[in-house]
Amino acid sequence: LLDLALSDVRAIFGEEQAPVSIETRLEALQGQWTGLIDVTWGMSPRAAELLGADPDLADWTHEIVGEAVTNASRHGQARSIQIRLDADRETGTRITVTATDNGVGPPSAHRAGLGSSRVQSRGGSWTLEPGPYGSGSVMTVVLPTGQVECAKTDDFAGGGAWGG
Repeated sequence: LLDLALSDVRAIFGEEQAPVSIETRLEALQGQWTGLIDVTWGMSPRAAELLGADPDLADWTHEIVGEAVTNASRHGQARSIQIRLDADRETGTRITVTATDNGVGPPSAHRAGLGSSRVQSRGGSWTLEPGPYGSGSVMTVVLPTGQVECAKTDDFAGGGAWGG
């Protein structure tokens, strides 16, 4: 009986689950924030292709988008945020995450946080600028494609508005 139970447990937990698409994850994130901040997102076909082919890059991208939304709401006091995922069309070697919110904008004494340092240590870049119309913030993260180790959520903690 014990062997049968152990076999059942192995069958349940031993099966590999298919990775959840970045689109599904972004839709879920959008739903999680309903009533707190309006999250809209878009993605180029090339970005969807690259993220679909690289689960680690998709995980890393999802973590960055989640932290962008969290920071826009918590630190930027934004009521809406627009996320855009694009890929370098010519070479396909970069994914660009752009997050534009309507909050109070970055603080004047803004400093880079742990998340931006992690992005840079993996060959990416990170910027935070005031919004184009005098309010809000625009965060841009450029990620290299290829084999990328997934960053954990707590890697992006701390650091003020968009500082994570």
